[in-house]
Amino acid sequence: HPNAVYVLKMDKTLISSDIELQSMVYIIVYLVILLISTLALSAMDIDLITSFSGSVATLGTIGPGFGKTIGSMGNFSTLPDAAKYIFSTNM
Repeated sequence: HPNAVYVLKMDKTLISSDIELQSMVYIIVYLVILLISTLALSAMDIDLITSFSGSVATLGTIGPGFGKTIGSMGNFSTLPDAAKYIFSTNM
């Protein structure tokens, strides 16, 4: 229905608009930090896959990233010190 008003529910409990707003702000801030850290790492001549996957891995604390440098068989030791500071800040 094009004019319907939908209410957000979770386990039959209404979710207030404040909770919706806070959730959206959290997601947006997370994505902005991810974008900024990826761009900062790319500016250090780190390839885009390593920059993005390293940012995701450290921001979400999910383990290794993708690529030869920080993949499952690599580590962060070969990256510049500034990149390590960015990754540490993400954590």
